[in-house]
Amino acid sequence: MIADLTARRQAERALHHSEERFRQFGDATGDVLWIRDAATLRLEYASAAFDHVYDMPAAHALGQSNLRKWARMVLPEDRGGLFDAIRSACGGANVTWEFRIRSGSDGRTRWLRDTIFPMIDDRGQVVRLGGISENITDAKASAERLRILVAELQHRTRNLLGVVRSLSQRTLHGSNSLVEFGQRFDDRLGALARVNSLLSRLEDGDRITFDALVQAEIDALTVPREYAQGRIALTGPRNIRLRSGTVQTFALALHELFHNAAKHGALSQDSGRLKICWRLEPGRGSVSRLYIDWLESGVTMPPADGLPRRSGYGLELLEHALPYQLSAETSFELLPDGVRNIIVLPVSA
Repeated sequence: MIADLTARRQAERALHHSEERFRQFGDATGDVLWIRDAATLRLEYASAAFDHVYDMPAAHALGQSNLRKWARMVLPEDRGGLFDAIRSACGGANVTWEFRIRSGSDGRTRWLRDTIFPMIDDRGQVVRLGGISENITDAKASAERLRILVAELQHRTRNLLGVVRSLSQRTLHGSNSLVEFGQRFDDRLGALARVNSLLSRLEDGDRITFDALVQAEIDALTVPREYAQGRIALTGPRNIRLRSGTVQTFALALHELFHNAAKHGALSQDSGRLKICWRLEPGRGSVSRLYIDWLESGVTMPPADGLPRRSGYGLELLEHALPYQLSAETSFELLPDGVRNIIVLPVSA
């Protein structure tokens, strides 16, 4: 009799220690551990994380046998999966499924992942259902952001390959030798590389700004920095955001303007001056427009019959690509001592 009592006390202590360890584990984890009666579906146990994950006190759910009442938290389009998962688990299968609930406190949608498994008695019958509920809302949001980023990367890559292909064709068409082609093509690829470097450093939702793009081109000029800074005047607001989908084409047009100014215009002569003014204007509806006034002055112009013929890749960008691809308005004016280019294009909000 004494041996039986001792064995019983030892078994009770072992059971108590086992239950205490399970309780500590349940309280420590951020996931919900739960157990339901397989016959009545009454919730017998829910760990401490239930309150936070389901946004309702576990005490309100414990002892409930009406699964449909609990299922009202689940979004209507996901409820069918709930009952299918319960039926499969009662039939002896391990089930993992994802569903959404509506938070009671703020009305926000939460994504949960439930792993349900049958608990078998000595006769091989499913007597209880065990489960682990995990809040995967942040993981779903991260996956969606990654999907958008991959789609954006694919879009930009397709655009970039198209731009490079057109760039090579137009540069080859306008070159008199392979040496000239190599120099101009490398120069224009450098402009593409700069704008893509700016794109790669953007945070999610950010855009390249006009003043950053202008400064990148100024920094890339082959003329001495001090020489350029003393003859280039910039006037306009900072942080005007450009549209990422078309910024590569616009960057190439801006590069061509700087290249021509350094080779033939205001930055090629000591008396020359370049003034770039810009402002934001209202457009149609909620779309704003960036107005750019590019003015080169102090340039000794050749006689009228000695002016270079207006042609080339830069002109094609300004007069055709920008209006077609960016819905921009452009104009060119030849002045007695320089040139003026006006560009007006829609920009990001």
